[in-house]
Amino acid sequence: MNIYFAGCKKTVLNFIKNNNFANNEIIERLNIVNEFFSLIIETQSYILCFSDFCRSFPIFYYHKLNKFYASNDARLIKKKLSLTKLNLKSIDECILSGYTSGKDTLYENLFQNEAFVFLRFDKKNKKLSENKFFYYHKKIRKISKKKL
Repeated sequence: MNIYFAGCKKTVLNFIKNNNFANNEIIERLNIVNEFFSLIIETQSYILCFSDFCRSFPIFYYHKLNKFYASNDARLIKKKLSLTKLNLKSIDECILSGYTSGKDTLYENLFQNEAFVFLRFDKKNKKLSENKFFYYHKKIRKISKKKL
């Protein structure tokens, strides 16, 4: 198993300790983590990519024609794969708002992992799944009419 991470080492070590990396266990653990980190785990069977709730350390990835690459450095993937085709929709969005939204970047087929989503690339069947893990913790309070 290869592990690449940025951020809080203690959180990463606690996260991977005794984790069988089933989707439900990953979601359960991600919902209680309140630290800043990103993590890429590669095994013989799969590649997992996680980021904290606000993407403090973004993860970029390429997925096309059964190939998958992930890194915290978009320039590294762009250079390795000689990505030159621009995503014109994202460029328009960036000019108008100052940034791109969602998983798109300024280059075609180069994506960024969104907040509250972890990626699982299955090496055997070459499939990428995006798994949401956000859980809204709501507290119901009774408010009197006087306080309104």
